[in-house]
Amino acid sequence: MNTQEVVARHYKENIERMRSQAEITAKYRLACQNYKNLKQTCTDKEREQLIMLYAEAKALSWVLGKNENTFSRDTNF
Repeated sequence: MNTQEVVARHYKENIERMRSQAEITAKYRLACQNYKNLKQTCTDKEREQLIMLYAEAKALSWVLGKNENTFSRDTNF
């Protein structure tokens, strides 16, 4: 098996399908809810996880076309 065949095989096996609007919205709502829950009980040990949840929710809000005010409202109490 040559290099081109290996790359083609790897590419074929690792193609992800496009996500639907409903899937992205559900994942966004779940990320916001997880962020809110963790923010209430956050300690210094969990700060990195809190930042990662915020970044994920922020990226999903960008994909959904939400503005900063809507995102802020969704992630705060």
